[in-house]
Amino acid sequence: MTLRPVRYRMVGVDGSEFPFVTIGEESFETPLRLAKDPGGLGGAPGRHDDDQNVDQAGVTWRARMFEPNVITLPIRFGPLDAGEAALDRYCEYRDAMGDGRQVGEFHVTSVRRGIRRDRFQYWRLPDGALPEANYSAAVNVGFVDEGDVQLRSDESWWRQVPVEKTWTAAQFAGASVPNVCDDDVWPYFEITGPITNPTFGVAGESITILTTISAGQVWKINTDPNRFQILNAAGVDVSWVRAYWRKRAPRRTAASLNNGTSDVAVTLGGSGTSAATRVKIVLPQVFRSAL
Repeated sequence: MTLRPVRYRMVGVDGSEFPFVTIGEESFETPLRLAKDPGGLGGAPGRHDDDQNVDQAGVTWRARMFEPNVITLPIRFGPLDAGEAALDRYCEYRDAMGDGRQVGEFHVTSVRRGIRRDRFQYWRLPDGALPEANYSAAVNVGFVDEGDVQLRSDESWWRQVPVEKTWTAAQFAGASVPNVCDDDVWPYFEITGPITNPTFGVAGESITILTTISAGQVWKINTDPNRFQILNAAGVDVSWVRAYWRKRAPRRTAASLNNGTSDVAVTLGGSGTSAATRVKIVLPQVFRSAL
């Protein structure tokens, strides 16, 4: 039996990469080791948002509010050959952590049901700072027990490469896109002309932008209300056109999987199209856990 271990990789705020190995693995090129699996891989903490009226037995559930996720890394630096090179690597790792204003990435790679997964979170240093540096141990011994290092993601979810799909005008009818993640997500669209009054949406919604997009021009639309934007071909935000989307692509459900599909219906339309017309949709993929 061939084991497929779970692998962890950190990308620093400066873009430098640090693949982790475990205490039992030998590596003279990778300076960072993990004493055990990181914490914070199973999902962000959350709380229920409930209403309770006077003399009400129990509560009325409204929502689940998820907190930012915190990843805890039990980091061991080294062992490396003692000396200036070891100190340089130690400083490189510490510098790559930033000061909380910049963000890096933390990736978890695994194989489940025969499928390779690479899920990640963007992180920043939380309140406080890194554990106290031990430069003397790095240069004289080539080994430092850093203890627990925490990385805070602004988000609750773990991300994966988004789903992308593109249609020509001849493929507008019956369009659909798979969504296999753990939450409803707001779609992003790119529309390449020629097309007049493009109409688009997901899950039965159809919103029209009253405009003409000339051949070769590309409009970009982010329907997420927290990041809502409509960029015309010149890169100018024209969200004042007041075309708002209110439906997200529904999350993966047991019913959709049992029916043999997790596809979401996509409504596409418009006039004045040609063979060059394209509509691309991008669905972010978010998950509760890293595996």
